[in-house]
Amino acid sequence: MKIYLIGMPGSGKSTLGKQLADKLYLSFVDLDKVIEDHEQKDITAIFLENGEDHFRLVESKLLREWAGSEMYKKFWEQTVGWSLRGVETGKLTVSTEYRDGMVRVTVDARDDRNRPLTDLRLKGAVTTPNGTNDAKSPDLKFEQKAGGSYEAEFKAEEAGSYFINAQAIRSSEVVKDGVKRVVEESD
Repeated sequence: MKIYLIGMPGSGKSTLGKQLADKLYLSFVDLDKVIEDHEQKDITAIFLENGEDHFRLVESKLLREWAGSEMYKKFWEQTVGWSLRGVETGKLTVSTEYRDGMVRVTVDARDDRNRPLTDLRLKGAVTTPNGTNDAKSPDLKFEQKAGGSYEAEFKAEEAGSYFINAQAIRSSEVVKDGVKRVVEESD
């Protein structure tokens, strides 16, 4: 999620931005600080020594570079990958809650008649904000907490958006050619 605050100088964008980022567990970037670092002088000095036109050119250039950075490439790769995932055939409702550096993932599993599904094994994957879904990514180990309600937790060590995928697997016995076998089906 990206939120841009636009307003007149001194209107409180930085103060509000920090508070908003804290509440939403997002990173905060103050473009004025980025410009000061780039130009190696404070905003007042930039205006006095180089003028407002120079400041606006630097501001536009840095915004374009930032929006076109590798960070946003990773974001869009995650978004497209998530949107193209397999469609669930069952009724799984996934919710998350962040508290004290941990994310709790709750999956409510129901059948077509809205009855709880209690015979599932859930697999879960997490894609972290840096775009990885590898050995370092948090594992989701779901436990059934109530009828049809499964929970897993992972540590959220990075600021940003996490993509969570949960898949329900059901084991069933089938008889084929007189032989009983256990088959796993994905919901």
